[in-house]
Amino acid sequence: MICWIVLKYRMNKKCFDDIVILRFIVILWLIIYHSTAVFVGAWKVPFVYEFGEATYIYVWVARGAYAIMLEMFTFISGFLFASQIKDYTFFSLLKKKCRRLIIPAIVWGIVYAFALNKVVFESGWQFFGELLNGVGHLWFLPMLFWCFIIGFVLFKYINNFWIVVLCSFILCVLSRYISVSFGGFFMAFKYLFYFVLGFYICFYRNVIFSNFLKWRWIILLIFISLFSFISYYEVLKQWSSFGASFNAAIRFGISSVYKFCGVISLFLLVNKILSKNGRLKSFFYQFSILSMGIYVFHQMIIDYLYNYTELPSEINIMLLPAIAGVIALGGSALLTWTLVKMKVNKILL
Repeated sequence: MICWIVLKYRMNKKCFDDIVILRFIVILWLIIYHSTAVFVGAWKVPFVYEFGEATYIYVWVARGAYAIMLEMFTFISGFLFASQIKDYTFFSLLKKKCRRLIIPAIVWGIVYAFALNKVVFESGWQFFGELLNGVGHLWFLPMLFWCFIIGFVLFKYINNFWIVVLCSFILCVLSRYISVSFGGFFMAFKYLFYFVLGFYICFYRNVIFSNFLKWRWIILLIFISLFSFISYYEVLKQWSSFGASFNAAIRFGISSVYKFCGVISLFLLVNKILSKNGRLKSFFYQFSILSMGIYVFHQMIIDYLYNYTELPSEINIMLLPAIAGVIALGGSALLTWTLVKMKVNKILL
């Protein structure tokens, strides 16, 4: 059964091995980040533990997993869209992405909200607004929906490389001053640049490979990304005396450098390795098929483990993120595979 689905997946879709590997990497980063999010204050701590030098390592694990994770997710979507855009009209794209992104965000948002008490609302309209914005981690789906819609308009009706890139970067800058989501529309401004980046890198793929798929470029970009990443957290905190606005602008600039260089270097690194090692194992294609479901369910499982079970108090705090992450990965993959066999995935995943 699984072999037939993998074969069908590879025959019916233009399959990019580099994207399959990148999707595998960022899904693992996502699970690692959500397993360690409590250590960086991204989640409310649902259990008692003591901060110390030992647990501080998870602060850097969470930071590292989060560093370019969302940008790479968006990059992947833009990259794949470049090979598909010719098949769409505006309304066919709208219909396809509503079914693929908005409906799952709403349906699984309802499940998440009621199963784990994630949303407090005073009216039905307020609850519906929360669903459109995305409950918990599902905010990414409506945001990505708007990346496709805005991207389609830019690519189809402007269709000028420099103007499109400039527009996406300006929207990225403006997103720093917009605090509302509006169904993911304004959140898309923050990540649209990487959607555009993925689109054009796919479009100019052969030119980029002939000029930059070399170890010296990959190592240079990795070095710049790592240096900027460490500077963002360790060096810039010494500049707080220069004022909040100045510090925020510098942080935005340096974070943009490590994210951009990180995304490009990882893309080139994966392709460099693939150029030497040939075809992928079927496991990676299988994982790619399940990736949407793993994304949807993994945080629900981690949330449940941290807030509704005795697991945090029963095991050593240093083992908790690893155990929770493994359970979340296995549980979400198993649940997704069950839904695939039931063919529910065609509607909701």
